Amino acid sequence: MGFTYDVSSPHPHRLFVDSSHSFPFVPLSSGDRRRSRSRNFRSNTKTMAVQYFLLISRQGKVRLSKWYQPTAVKEKAKIVRELSSIIIARSTKSSNVIDYRGQRVVLRRYASLYFVAAISPEENELLALETIHLFVEVLDKYFGNVCELDLIFNFHKAYLLLDEVILNGELQDTSKKAILKYVSLQESVLNEASGSVGGGPSGVVAINYDA
Repeated sequence: MGFTYDVSSPHPHRLFVDSSHSFPFVPLSSGDRRRSRSRNFRSNTKTMAVQYFLLISRQGKVRLSKWYQPTAVKEKAKIVRELSSIIIARSTKSSNVIDYRGQRVVLRRYASLYFVAAISPEENELLALETIHLFVEVLDKYFGNVCELDLIFNFHKAYLLLDEVILNGELQDTSKKAILKYVSLQESVLNEASGSVGGGPSGVVAINYDA
């Protein structure tokens, strides 16, 4: 369904994304402000509300977590612990949807990582799956053949990319080109600000995704 995981590959830890996978969305034109972009998108498309978004490794390690509802720290740890145990123990032939605490937990495995999104029971599970795949494609486009180590050592960029896909629990955009353009603009501003004070954090590079 849009990705492959070949254990015979020389790089079995890599996430291979099928670029021919098509989404049932209409790509949006990029705007100047994220707020107007989000408002225009919501007015023409039915959005879904994500409660939280997690990336969990096969060893049960959390590589990324984003909570869109107020949740106590102890409760977050409990949810992550319980979901990790449930997800890792599941068969590869099991469903991608789990009923958990009155929510629908939608998950999809890419190589060594489980991408998890929790939504309410009345939301569309297929839309959640496509949102997960969109995020994986954005990661793959940004990092170039993304793997788990990219997310470990560049977690701040992974959060930045996730915020361009999902903000406040709502899908912001479905165009990979527009999402990556916004990220590139933010990095350009950061580079300019860092240069004006005589240097900044290493590894921050503005990339032209229109080329």
